[in-house]
Amino acid sequence: MFIYVSSIASNEMFSFKLNLKIFLMLSSILLTIFLFMMNNSMKFMNLSINNSEMINFFNSNLFLNENKINLNKLYNNQMMMMTYLLIIYLFITLIAMVKITNIFFGPLRSNF
Repeated sequence: MFIYVSSIASNEMFSFKLNLKIFLMLSSILLTIFLFMMNNSMKFMNLSINNSEMINFFNSNLFLNENKINLNKLYNNQMMMMTYLLIIYLFITLIAMVKITNIFFGPLRSNF
């Protein structure tokens, strides 16, 4: 698993321009505020989605029966904790791999 994550991380440094950072932060803040206000207004107007509407949406023709069965096995309540742990493990491994490698020594995989 460590080798797989190390192949994902590139050894090249990248930098964002200040304008891009400001734009991303402002857009994420505005999106968060918008979603929060939309959620509150839906509760106020009693337009919140209940479980029966959600079930009807997923039972529509957007998803095939085979896909529902396969996704149900992966994202059911019993496997949700395992999925979260796997995601956290891969993220921590990616961070460790980036911290261990030195960009001045070149890539981990050498070209033959």
